[in-house]
Amino acid sequence: MAAEEANSSKVNINTATIEELTSLKGIGPTLAGRIVDYREMKGRFESLEELKLVSGIGKKLFAGIKDEITNEIQEVNLKQLDEDKEVPSSDEVVEDKKKEFELNEGIDIVNEYQVPQKYGVNELVLQVKNPKTAHLYWEYTEDKINEVIAQTGIDDINEAKLSLRVHNVTADSEYDIEIGLENDSWWLNELETTNSYFVNLGVVDGEGNFHSILQSNKITMPTNKVSDRLDEEWMTLKETMEQVYLLSGGLLFEERESGYSSVDILKKLESNNEIYDLDQIYSSIELLKGTLK
Repeated sequence: MAAEEANSSKVNINTATIEELTSLKGIGPTLAGRIVDYREMKGRFESLEELKLVSGIGKKLFAGIKDEITNEIQEVNLKQLDEDKEVPSSDEVVEDKKKEFELNEGIDIVNEYQVPQKYGVNELVLQVKNPKTAHLYWEYTEDKINEVIAQTGIDDINEAKLSLRVHNVTADSEYDIEIGLENDSWWLNELETTNSYFVNLGVVDGEGNFHSILQSNKITMPTNKVSDRLDEEWMTLKETMEQVYLLSGGLLFEERESGYSSVDILKKLESNNEIYDLDQIYSSIELLKGTLK
């Protein structure tokens, strides 16, 4: 009887309204609404631990309210225990429900696992997109930008002229691009192929002086044409097979009377480093015979 009275004073998560749920410490209207939405979607909470599946309820919050809540399914579990029936543990129930929830409904990845807007680092990254285009992205901390702004003598950060200074290392030249404080990435177009670049992100003061905040890595733009480098030696599949044939002793079998030894053939293959006219077809056998005669 005392146990029933104790449960009646607790908030039943399977029947409580949003107002009743907000009476729990740490549960506001938004979180209470999520609990009700989950309950309506799944039908009921079969264990108290299942409450942790609701987005926003972590282990610490759950530990603070678990003694103030109840649910109907626990009474069933107690009867099952009295009858010595095997029932799953709370962790097993939570894990099973979690898998069921993920399979049937999925997880709101956008809200549950959001990629942070910033990482609290000072970094400027320059990367090649194609032979004429590169891409920049950056992040700077508030302390870093304030430090540089203080050097410029500008009173209001919103008055600062954030700029990119693009350095062409190959041509020993540079130029500036004025951008806004709201940007955190930029495309650089019409760059010179095969030239090397790096970029500074900074602020230009009233006298036109450039105060650097970040400096990027250096890149080299690729060529915009087919490479003019040719292999010094190359051969067709047929010629490769003829070399294998020679090394296997096939020519010796055909030219027994010529008296070629394996040593002769190996010497020929080692010394045959000439570049032949590609319009003329040569076979390994012809080359070997021509040299050894």
